[in-house]
Amino acid sequence: MPWKAQLCPFCDKQYANKQGLINHLLNYVGERRWPTDGFHDVLKIQTLPIMNGHFPSENIQYQCPSCAKVISGRSKQSFLDHVIYRQHYGTIDEHAFREKDFDLEPFKIWRPRGVFPFFRLPFDLREMIYKATLCFEKIQFRERVQKSSLYPAKGIWLQHVPTTNLLSLLTVSRQVYNEARRVFYRCNKFVFRSSDALPIFLIGIGSENAALLRSIRWYNAYGAHENVLDIVESLTTRPKGHGTPSVDIWNDEKQFLNFVRILQAPQGGSRTSTDRLLRLDHEDMAAGDIRYRFGFSICCYESNGQKRKGVAAYELRARKYSEDDPVRIAALQSLVDASRKES
Repeated sequence: MPWKAQLCPFCDKQYANKQGLINHLLNYVGERRWPTDGFHDVLKIQTLPIMNGHFPSENIQYQCPSCAKVISGRSKQSFLDHVIYRQHYGTIDEHAFREKDFDLEPFKIWRPRGVFPFFRLPFDLREMIYKATLCFEKIQFRERVQKSSLYPAKGIWLQHVPTTNLLSLLTVSRQVYNEARRVFYRCNKFVFRSSDALPIFLIGIGSENAALLRSIRWYNAYGAHENVLDIVESLTTRPKGHGTPSVDIWNDEKQFLNFVRILQAPQGGSRTSTDRLLRLDHEDMAAGDIRYRFGFSICCYESNGQKRKGVAAYELRARKYSEDDPVRIAALQSLVDASRKES
C-alpha cells in the first residue's frame, strides 16, 4: 500500500503519520493552547474523526417521569437505575422499564441543533441574559496572590483557556464582549480583602473597563468594607492639559507608583516592591520585562445565598527598576514617610 501523507485540513501542513497530525491539532485545543490564527477552528477540530477518543463524549440527559429530576450519563443505565431503585415509574409499567428494547426517547431532554440566532433578539432581552449570567450580589477577592512566571513554549506564548470560566460568554464574539463587559463591570460590586490586589486588577482589566466600574470596596481597619470608588478614580486618571491625552496608571510609571503609594495609606501598610505592572498589549516594551500570571481566589455571592468560587487570573508584564533608579528611590522614600505618619 503506497505511503500517504497526513494533511491538516486547516493549514495544509503535511505529516508522516496520524500521530504527528494529532499532535499538531492538539496544540490548538486544551487548557493551554497556541493562540488562534484564524485558520484552525477549535470546534471543528473536536469533530474530526481522527480526534476520536481525545475529547469526552457529550453526556445524554434524561428526565425522570415521576420526580422530574434530570439524570446525566453517557449511557441510559444511570436513568434506569434511578427509576427502578426509586420506583419512579409514573404512568409507565414497571416491567416495561426492564425490557432491553424499551424506548427512552420520550424521556430524553431535547437539545437544539445549530446556532441560536442570539443577535436577532432585542437588545433589552440580550441585556437580561447578560445580567442573569454575569451579575452577582458581590465578587470578593481573597488576600492571597498566586504569582507565577511565564515562559514561551518553543518560542510561542501559550493562551490560557480554563475549563471552567465564569466569563466564557465574553469570548463568543467581539460584539458580545462589548455588550457584556459593560453589564459585568457596571452592575457588580468588587470587594477586596486587601488593597494590594487592586493595582493588579485595574491594570489587568484595562482603562476602558475600569472606567465602567461603579463599586470598588475593600476592608478597612474596623473590618467593614467601604466603597472607595472616588479615591480610585482620583488616582487612576489625571488630566494632562487641554487637547492632550490624560496621564494615568496605565501609561505613566510615576502615576502608577504614586497610585500604589497612596493606596497603602488607608490601611497603614508598607509595600517594598515598586515594580511597574504593564498590560501585554502595552506599546512600551523593554528587554528586562518579566511576564507573570497573577491569580486570586474569588467568591461570587448570588442573591439566593449561594456562592460560586473560582479564580481570577491576569497575565501582566512586570518591569524591574534598578536600585539606583530615581523613580524607585523616590517611591520607596514616599512609602517610608507615609508609614511613619501612620505610626
